[in-house]
Amino acid sequence: MVPIATANLRDDLRTSRSSVYPAKGADARLQELWTRHGDPQSDRYTDPDLISLPSLVRYNASTYSDQIAYLVPKADTFDRITWQEFNVLTDLCSAYYAEAFSHEISTSNATSLQPTIALLGTGNTFEYWVTQIGLCKLGVRLLLLSDKNADVARDHLLQVCIATGIVIEQRLAKSWSISEFTTVTIPSMSHLRASKPSSTYAGFESVDVWNQHAMIIHSSGSTGLPKPIIHTNRSLMLIARMYRLFQSFVVENWYNCFPLYHIAGVSIILGGLPSALPTSFPPENWPPSPGAMLSAWRKLESMGHPVDCLHCAPSVIEDLYEYMSLEGDSNYSPFLRLKILQPGGAALSPVLLRRLTDMGINVKTTYGSTEIGPPFRTIPDARDNAKCYNVRTLFPDNSLVRMEPQGEGLFECVVYRGFALAAELWPTSDAPNPYRTNDLFLEDPPGSGLFVLQGRKDDIIVHSNGEKTNALPLQMAIEECHLAISKVVVFGTDYPCTSAIIQLSEVGISSYGDILRSIEQACKAFPAYSQVDQSMTVILPRGKMLPVTPKGNVRRKEAWKLYGAEIEQLYANQANGEPSDAANTPASELDDIDFVRHCVAQVSNSPIEVVTEGISFYDLGLNSQMAVRLRPQLAHRFGRFPLMYVFEHPSVSRLTKVLSRPLQESATSSSDLQFAWIQNTIARYTSEIQSWPKPDVKKQEGKRQVIYLTGATGALGNALIAQLVTNPSISKLYCGIRGANARERLADQLQARGYNRHIAASDKLITVAFDMSDHILGLDQGQYVDLASEVTTIVHNAWKMDFNQKVDMFEQDCLRNSLNLLRFCQTLTEKMFVFTSSVATNMGKDARKSVEETPIANNPSLALETGYAQSKFIVERVTQEYARTTGSPVQICRVGQLCGHTTLGSWNTSEMFPIMIATGLKYLNAMPTFDKQTVDWLPVDICANAIDTLISNPVSDISYTLHNLVNPSTISWSEFLNALENGFDSQFERIDMREWVARLQDLSEKVDDVPGAKLLGFFENMVEEEQATPQFETSKTAALVPRLRDCEAVDGKLLKLYLDRWRADGFLT
Repeated sequence: MVPIATANLRDDLRTSRSSVYPAKGADARLQELWTRHGDPQSDRYTDPDLISLPSLVRYNASTYSDQIAYLVPKADTFDRITWQEFNVLTDLCSAYYAEAFSHEISTSNATSLQPTIALLGTGNTFEYWVTQIGLCKLGVRLLLLSDKNADVARDHLLQVCIATGIVIEQRLAKSWSISEFTTVTIPSMSHLRASKPSSTYAGFESVDVWNQHAMIIHSSGSTGLPKPIIHTNRSLMLIARMYRLFQSFVVENWYNCFPLYHIAGVSIILGGLPSALPTSFPPENWPPSPGAMLSAWRKLESMGHPVDCLHCAPSVIEDLYEYMSLEGDSNYSPFLRLKILQPGGAALSPVLLRRLTDMGINVKTTYGSTEIGPPFRTIPDARDNAKCYNVRTLFPDNSLVRMEPQGEGLFECVVYRGFALAAELWPTSDAPNPYRTNDLFLEDPPGSGLFVLQGRKDDIIVHSNGEKTNALPLQMAIEECHLAISKVVVFGTDYPCTSAIIQLSEVGISSYGDILRSIEQACKAFPAYSQVDQSMTVILPRGKMLPVTPKGNVRRKEAWKLYGAEIEQLYANQANGEPSDAANTPASELDDIDFVRHCVAQVSNSPIEVVTEGISFYDLGLNSQMAVRLRPQLAHRFGRFPLMYVFEHPSVSRLTKVLSRPLQESATSSSDLQFAWIQNTIARYTSEIQSWPKPDVKKQEGKRQVIYLTGATGALGNALIAQLVTNPSISKLYCGIRGANARERLADQLQARGYNRHIAASDKLITVAFDMSDHILGLDQGQYVDLASEVTTIVHNAWKMDFNQKVDMFEQDCLRNSLNLLRFCQTLTEKMFVFTSSVATNMGKDARKSVEETPIANNPSLALETGYAQSKFIVERVTQEYARTTGSPVQICRVGQLCGHTTLGSWNTSEMFPIMIATGLKYLNAMPTFDKQTVDWLPVDICANAIDTLISNPVSDISYTLHNLVNPSTISWSEFLNALENGFDSQFERIDMREWVARLQDLSEKVDDVPGAKLLGFFENMVEEEQATPQFETSKTAALVPRLRDCEAVDGKLLKLYLDRWRADGFLT
């Protein structure tokens, strides 16, 4: 959406009021509605007495007493309710509830704490709406509960909102069983009309009615339990004033089909208050049938109240469209007679949207949310604008709601503290500001101020090669490509390509092959890296469902919990080069060259004659997606081989040649190439460092340290934060964190791991933006300069945890970022550079049995042959040259296997050893044996303490120091198993690794949720060759770090702490 006018935004992106307000020559009545209660851009109503919803009801009863307010279905007709009658009914309703909740209200007045009363119902009746306003007249805080909530969700909301009473619809009262609340049923209109008016009842007395809490509208809980969103009289009054204002027409009768506990339903019903125009209620039977709705429309038209606007969920529009089609109304005249048709809550199918707009039906929408209100709308709103989802801000003069650039042409809608339509999003001074919606938009056309929703940030899949796929349009395209497909969810973050889970519908019976071919055809409209390959598709058996929200959107996280293991297995098959379905593989009678040509032609969608022996695969569009599709086909003939071969030998002739060699010979050739790349990279980076200018000011001695930390969100990063913020010699800790809501996410992670709340709340702790690939670290120029002049020490702890990628795949992010941080150390003031390396840099084929705390030699064979280890080897070598060239201080902390916290017990359950332990104890009742392994695991908090100690007490006369951070007290694997039995308080079988993996393989085929299945391929590799663990010397560092020196070996007591924590977290039950 349009970036609102601020100093750092371009003038040509600013939107004038003329693009939002009615034209100068517009109908006088339309213009009067726009200004009746003041400028819609202002933060108050013109009349100072209009400070709450009840005050607006009373105003209408006085000013428009005989005008129709609501049209309420009754048998085959509608009751006309005037504003005067509505005011009387809500007064009677207030008196009814004042008596029922007299104790709660009197207690609240005595304590000056506003009471919360919950309202539970379907939310579609006039009685429900009368109750809403009746309770608002009492000044209570109204918690609107959906009748579709699970008991646990409902009870959660009642608890966190501190509800003291509850109002329930009659039909739900029989099933209500919670006795701790004062419970009242919604009175019928006949009961209210028969009651006597009272002017003596008491409500809650507020000193600031305008900012008083009015309604709590909860989220759908798409990622867990629903979240309460608190709206005030202020926010609801301002939403009401704007919601029914359109540029080119007046909505005389708005037909509501949203429940009144939903933000859309609340906005619709409130919109009738400032305009004093009628709103129609839907049929009494909910959800309404299409026939009943159309019959109601005909009746309303005969009464002189034709429906001007239908605002409803897309499913209602789809049902109406299908019903009209079956009834033979090919003109879809009921839709055409509407001034505006508004889908809301979810996106309308692009196919149906196009059909409707092609017929001249005026389809428009509003963008907003429960949290921020409805600040964007389709503009212009006339019929000739067919772009329903190109929306513009309704508040062009308000800099507190804006579209913030996110790069690559995307914008995120953000709202700053003080935006008057927003809910109470900033309850404390340190609440994240701005509030981030996580909704991403594309400006279309660029510079127009019109924005198209692309999906949630969660919907943007970031592949391991850096490419990005927008899951939302891809899912919609797949859903529409075949009648047999009902729901789709696409995954692919941190993987080179997309994958999909398909839920089948009850219609459109078809073969899986037919469905897969339709998906393949639908995906051709998307970039190659976004296309879902047949081999990466899981089709659920009929009867198995994807979890969805009340809006019908797939719950992505819940879907992954249910079916993620199946997707991970597909990726594992790709990573391991498992052969693909033979049906998709070229004929076996072809010779090797022609076999490879046909495979390449197939996966690149190229004519076979184009794929010559010498043509570069890059000319055919080689990318990670193409490579992962090609490898399984070639594996049928050549067996498994590394994916990197496709990139290293990118032509038919070269790839055939390398695949035809024995695998060991090919691997040797590949290793030589990797080693040459490593040496070349070290030389390039060293040359670049030598060209840098010297910093203006050398390191300032004696001042308190200011730390800049990367990798703050991981286990070691969290432990470092806990250490550093409590270190009195450190004045500030800047944490570079990627993504939105960094402070909030960091606090959640610290809390989840059990750290004291004061750690996350520390004034020392400051989160800043971070981008590994950006030369100024994801900061703006001003921030970069400010930090460069203030920071004294860099602690570089961020690294890509990918053990499958080759070393060159680490250059664009990890390696470049390390060089950028070294450059940052030389900007303005000299800074100490601390790097958390890995013992894997000294665990390769040339590694010594004993590894001293000295700089690493220039031999790539010292490191394990994984991109992770080799990339850290490069940094160890480059920092040696950096220290020699600049004389600046460098500390290398070579970190070994970390285990959990010594007091909190938190140990990431996604790591290899926790997965092995949980699988062995919970599922196999057996643990593998290793003859050559020693256990030198170091608790994460002791590792963090060591780094903190080394930072605080650097060796002043040495510019380059290296420290091995492993447990100096080691035990054998057999002793570890003894300790594990002691901690587990039960014996288990001890078997060799080959047998353990075989049992895991067998169990994984029968049971879905075995954690070890995720690492089955990794465990299989451990079977092939057990290597002795080098001994890492720690004497030099232990002399400097008391906690490391005194660290005890992993024992039964510590392991019991971890096991108890895993049980509490549900990982080991």
